[in-house]
Amino acid sequence: MARLSIKSNSMFIQVHCGYKRYILEEYIYLRLLCFHAIHSLLKLSILIYRMHQLPPFELGRGMIIKNSLFFLFLFANLALIMAGGSQVQTSSMKIGNNSQIMIPENSTYKNDSIKILGIDAAAFPEIKVSAFANRSCAMIGNLKKEHFKVIEDSNDTTINDFYFTGKAPAQNLDLAIVFDDTGSMKPEIEAMKSKVKDLTDKIKASELDANYALVSFKDTVSIKTSWTNNPDILKKNIEALHADAGGDEPEDSLDAIEAVLSIGFRPNAQKVILVITDADAHYKNDGSKFSNFTKEQVENDLKENGIIFIPVSPPNLGVRYIDLKNIAKDIHGFWLNMGTADFSNLLEKFKMIITGTYVIDYVSPNQSPFGNRYVTLIVDAPGCLVGRDSSSYMEPNSAEFWYSQGHSLDLEDKYHEALLSYEKAIELDPLYAEAWSGKGHELIGLGRYDEAIQAFNKAIEIKPDFSDAWAYKGLALNKQNKHDQSIQALDKAIELEPLYAEAWNLKGIDLFDLGKYDEALQALDKATQINPDFATAWAIRGTALKALGRLEEADAALSKAKELGYKE
Repeated sequence: MARLSIKSNSMFIQVHCGYKRYILEEYIYLRLLCFHAIHSLLKLSILIYRMHQLPPFELGRGMIIKNSLFFLFLFANLALIMAGGSQVQTSSMKIGNNSQIMIPENSTYKNDSIKILGIDAAAFPEIKVSAFANRSCAMIGNLKKEHFKVIEDSNDTTINDFYFTGKAPAQNLDLAIVFDDTGSMKPEIEAMKSKVKDLTDKIKASELDANYALVSFKDTVSIKTSWTNNPDILKKNIEALHADAGGDEPEDSLDAIEAVLSIGFRPNAQKVILVITDADAHYKNDGSKFSNFTKEQVENDLKENGIIFIPVSPPNLGVRYIDLKNIAKDIHGFWLNMGTADFSNLLEKFKMIITGTYVIDYVSPNQSPFGNRYVTLIVDAPGCLVGRDSSSYMEPNSAEFWYSQGHSLDLEDKYHEALLSYEKAIELDPLYAEAWSGKGHELIGLGRYDEAIQAFNKAIEIKPDFSDAWAYKGLALNKQNKHDQSIQALDKAIELEPLYAEAWNLKGIDLFDLGKYDEALQALDKATQINPDFATAWAIRGTALKALGRLEEADAALSKAKELGYKE
């Protein structure tokens, strides 16, 4: 279907052919993909000519006729285009003194034309911004340093270095591939293996200096390759992956991402994490014991490390748990649809992203060690791309940075190192309640329960409505067999957050330890009602039912716990 529209005192011509739209403004460029549509419009021009004495009127949806003689001029040009070839340039056409540029859906002036993929602050105050320009004219490296402007916290900056990765010889790339190798991936995993190996061959053939890491996950995480510059080692380890087990979505992809972050990247490399999964993700406090991280923590860690994040997954995930597609959206990464008919195109797009990125270096105008920094990247290249995008980063010596380091170390059960990171965060910001709570959590892991309780008390003093601090204080008291005091702390957590399944579960454990099996069962029932997939709560519930002599119900609850992946 073709559509044409004219607005008074301006010129705005659209020709719709299938899903293509073309704009004619001042200088007309038109690629003819719709011969029949243009032919129909030429016939219509004859009709308009015969009606040129009539007042303004509307012909069909979206077509407003103001001046039939102008239409004759227009269609004469269209006829010349059709006769002269697929692409021509006409003379300038302007109507009135206030021509108005109308921006179509796919215009280069929209904000989706430029994406900040990552901000690397590892060498603070020197900052490296990686950006992808989503226009064909920019993907081949046509943008120059003078087309870019960087603003940090409303302050203009000076761009010190600038390059396009597609033209930068020996550009460093650290590519971590994170594979879901559960049984549900069996139909896709062989094809995925082939395409990823093909991608590494293409990277090897380019001038990129590439390092590779490989991490696989089910309900647990396994680091298969901890950085190698030999693609043959990576391909051998990918080939050894076998899809088995699993089937009890979600999986542990957030912790797999954090495992990659824990092994580090080269400071001068473009950092990419490609996650391939058909399941959504467990998250901290989702009622299971699988994940140590929240969505927000993972997003912050990806941004702080300047990661280009690219998940490959089905489109319909994340109803109850975490859809990696939403993480990519939040941090300006790229989501690729696993269901696309030609998966090789996805990896071609991925290759385009990693080899077609603009890197802009500048020095932060604010070198104080506190808080988030907000960065706006502006591109002004008329005729190719005009747009902007914003993101943020943390200064590496900020309290937030050390707090994030504590979480990463906690993933590896490095309680002492994590404790030192939280203490560094507290040193920089003594009123950082989350850091005090993190310190308490590590002290529990080290068996230092009195100190843990003191840390949680400090967190609560700073932030009285901090439900996590109340809950973990309850856990520390439970470890000391102070069950009544533990229940008081857990009741406060539940008062603040009535749907806190973990707090209900911990309360159930305390009541069970006190021999109050009926009350314990009520608390555990509440935990499993809030989160039906809470494996630990089902297991404790089964134990409570067994203590009450309700053996058939106990067996059913324990079977449910095992089905959900509970391991004693």
